[in-house]
Amino acid sequence: MICKNCGNKIPEGTEVCPNCGYDQKVEKEKKCKKYGKLSIVFGILGVTFSILIMAVMVMAGEEGTAWSALGIASIFLIPGIIFGSLGLKKYKEANLENEKIKKTCMIGIVVCCAIFIALFTWGAIGAIAEETENSASNGSSHFNLNFHMNF
Repeated sequence: MICKNCGNKIPEGTEVCPNCGYDQKVEKEKKCKKYGKLSIVFGILGVTFSILIMAVMVMAGEEGTAWSALGIASIFLIPGIIFGSLGLKKYKEANLENEKIKKTCMIGIVVCCAIFIALFTWGAIGAIAEETENSASNGSSHFNLNFHMNF
């Protein structure tokens, strides 16, 4: 292992460098904090882009708005979940005691998952409503939602 401050080789698992006195946990905390912040940033980007896409599609009169927004938001939400999970993993591996870092990672994961679930639910409700509307306009009194799976 190499000290992040002075660059000297130190024994693996050493918490304080014997040469310069630098606390090696500081670097681990920085990395965990970075992953947590990235998770939250990706969650915010996912929300922002999904709202922009929905607004543009609604103004254009396009259907399938939520599914499109979910697809674009996934580009940000999935990495947000991954970064938050990596931050928690590093937090546990380093035996850190700073609860603020742990909470930051967890907030990022929860935000990303909540947005993903909300968009998915909205898309499913929209698909059901569209099918119901199509059935009503065709004079059909029954509800039929078909799912096709190709293998």
